[in-house]
Amino acid sequence: MKELLLSILFPKRCVNCKRFGKYICDDCFARIHYLDFSKCIECMKPSVSSLTHAKCKRKNSMDGVFVAVEYKSVIKKAVYSYKYEPYIYHLGEIFSRLMYESLVQNEVAQNVLSVSSNVWITCVPLHEKRLRKRGYNQSEILGRKLSEKMKLRFNSNLLIRTRNTIAQFKLKKEERAKNIVGAFEITPKYSEKMRGKTIFIVDDVFTSGATLRECGKLLKKAGAKAVYGLIFSMEQ
Repeated sequence: MKELLLSILFPKRCVNCKRFGKYICDDCFARIHYLDFSKCIECMKPSVSSLTHAKCKRKNSMDGVFVAVEYKSVIKKAVYSYKYEPYIYHLGEIFSRLMYESLVQNEVAQNVLSVSSNVWITCVPLHEKRLRKRGYNQSEILGRKLSEKMKLRFNSNLLIRTRNTIAQFKLKKEERAKNIVGAFEITPKYSEKMRGKTIFIVDDVFTSGATLRECGKLLKKAGAKAVYGLIFSMEQ
């Protein structure tokens, strides 16, 4: 009854074409494209396997980044509606389903999961000020829902954001790395529990890779055996 009342008072509209009925209508959903490649987190050049290029890999580099869909058109508008006004957090269910379907079809990702033990899923944390304004961490919703589908342990508290940085999309690519340096820390009570773990970091958009590199570096320094990104969308 409550859901029926809410649907009457606040009817769902497609974030792209504004048609009533769903947050992403069937016609617009058909325009979403899965990605079968990613970028090397170090050189940012294409990686067919989605893994970090062997020649680029350093001691504390992430091991790879798996991306579900292309960041354009429908997805671009949907992500904006998810993170900013009108704050449609229900889009997280749609996004996590797309991420799961992408992972199921990705042979490299499935191989990583099959040979990994002690797997944790975490997310890129928000600063408390931004969290209060939005009311939720969009990456945490994705991580929590994805972990349920994958039947893996989810822990949103491995990392904490110590500085409220400027939103990355507002900066030029060369400014993003500087903006994010020193913005994260390992949560003290987990600092001794990373050793031997394979950790997947969930985030919504892969742009310059600066945020992922910073988070991955901290987890590797804390002793994580392998660190991968699980990202909803990627700019080409």
